[in-house]
Amino acid sequence: MMQMTAVDAVMRTLADPTRRAVFERIVKSEEITVAELTRGSGVTQSAISQHLRSLKAAGLIADRPEGRNVPLSRRPQRARAARRLDGALRRLLAWAL
Repeated sequence: MMQMTAVDAVMRTLADPTRRAVFERIVKSEEITVAELTRGSGVTQSAISQHLRSLKAAGLIADRPEGRNVPLSRRPQRARAARRLDGALRRLLAWAL
């Protein structure tokens, strides 16, 4: 079986609309906690936690445990890679369609 690359991991992770929305909220915040992400999202805390595990595994976010709170933030290197990937995919789709 072929090894999954970092680009594959980012694409697979951001393919889910809810996970992408969670990631967008993290990117827009300097730091945000799970409780803040859950509040008003219409998604359960356990579902948010599951999405966060996927985002961490893809290297898109980092956490900083601080007692009971765990502030989350984006990892700038991977966020830039995701933006470049998004631009490339948009150009490809524009050409293909």
